[in-house]
Amino acid sequence: MKLDASKKISQEYFDQIVQENVNDFEMSEQEAIDDAINQLKSQNCDLSTICKYPKQEQQDLLDSLTKMNTLLTSTPNLTEAQTQNLLDYLKIIKEKFDKDISFRCLATRSKTNPSVTQIFVNYLKDSNLKQHDNQIVEAFLNTFQSYITQQNDVLNSNDLKLLILLSEESFLGSNQSSLSALLKLLNSACLMNESNRQSLVENGLCENLMKIFTIYKKSDLILCDTCLLIRSLLLDDDLRVEFGHSHEHAKFIASKLNGLDVLLQAGLSNDNTLSEETLASIMLTLSKLAVRNEFCQEICDKGGLEFVLKCIDEKYLKNIALLKSALSLLKSICNNDQVRHQATKLNAVELVKQVLFKYMPNLQICEMACAALSPLLLRNVEGSEQLYACQAHQVLVNILAMHSTKPKLVKNCCLALRNSISRTKEFGEKLLELKIEEILRPILNQNDPICYDEVKSVLRDLGCQVDLKELWTGSGKNLTQ
Repeated sequence: MKLDASKKISQEYFDQIVQENVNDFEMSEQEAIDDAINQLKSQNCDLSTICKYPKQEQQDLLDSLTKMNTLLTSTPNLTEAQTQNLLDYLKIIKEKFDKDISFRCLATRSKTNPSVTQIFVNYLKDSNLKQHDNQIVEAFLNTFQSYITQQNDVLNSNDLKLLILLSEESFLGSNQSSLSALLKLLNSACLMNESNRQSLVENGLCENLMKIFTIYKKSDLILCDTCLLIRSLLLDDDLRVEFGHSHEHAKFIASKLNGLDVLLQAGLSNDNTLSEETLASIMLTLSKLAVRNEFCQEICDKGGLEFVLKCIDEKYLKNIALLKSALSLLKSICNNDQVRHQATKLNAVELVKQVLFKYMPNLQICEMACAALSPLLLRNVEGSEQLYACQAHQVLVNILAMHSTKPKLVKNCCLALRNSISRTKEFGEKLLELKIEEILRPILNQNDPICYDEVKSVLRDLGCQVDLKELWTGSGKNLTQ
């Protein structure tokens, strides 16, 4: 068959090629599939949503969906054997959905009546859901979450409202496993989908999340899942829309719902009982909510700054995730002038220097620590004095030498160094004594757009020779009105 690369490849078209390979060339089914894949890929066809597995595997999925729906609609009260059959169907369906997005797309394209989405929604609509077998409810939610992954457009506004309704305590009861599965389902529903995010926020999900945080403030499982969902609601990752509402959502949660206080209370009052992973998740979420000057100040006033520095001071040798989250929150709240001066008084510069010295070979930690130093030193003479007094500038120069080929780290490091000398030029002499120019000059010559401007700015502020280009010059003529 002659293939047309400009043609939109459908599942039927792919299956037709496979069948012709089997009939005309006596290939086995797997050989026919592999040959069809190679042919279509050579034509630059997108096969990401085409199910490229044997027919039997495809049929197993469709049969399980049909049997599950038949069992649910024909039998209101399941026997023990029927319950086990339902769990078996859900297991098969979830395994297929998790295996490849093409199985999820196959289910969406199937002619089942009702649709796959409606099968799950109809079950979850039951007003007595909390009286159902917890194992089945959890399996349903987990399988539904697998189904909508990377295709959450299958959910309409009514489906989203149902999920919000389920997040109220009266619907799922006190079963934490089912609630965790629901939170993961909601998280998948809003990833890379601004429309779903806005619908969830507008219809009361955030209010329910604050209640969940208060009720389950000692549950590591629920707090981590809730924090992840809050952060997902603050994303701006949908390429289909020009502007997202991430800032508005953060402002709504922090100010209208008192979210900063809710998260801080959970972290500060239970820091000895919650796991380090949970504390890390809380701090990371706070860093995403600190989008306004007054929010940074509120976090500081309510003990967030001391909490962050305590984690860096006591636990940075043990838990990388906790350290990263603490550095992220420190960076966010130090965008406030008063907070950065308070952090300086609490010896934050020395603590960050200890982290840099300990984790000098670790690229990610160094990037985040330098990124935290940059706002900490901005318009902060006392912070700069502390930096040079504790010899942290030597550590920064050593990091530049060690990671000179890592532009993002170089950029963050240069921003911190530039802020440290911007108001106290004599500190620049200490950097020149460490031969920083010999380190930065080759980096500048690489012309990497990620760090080029920052490297040049440091060299310029140190009084070194740099070529300052005039990016735009006038024509000497009047502008045309």
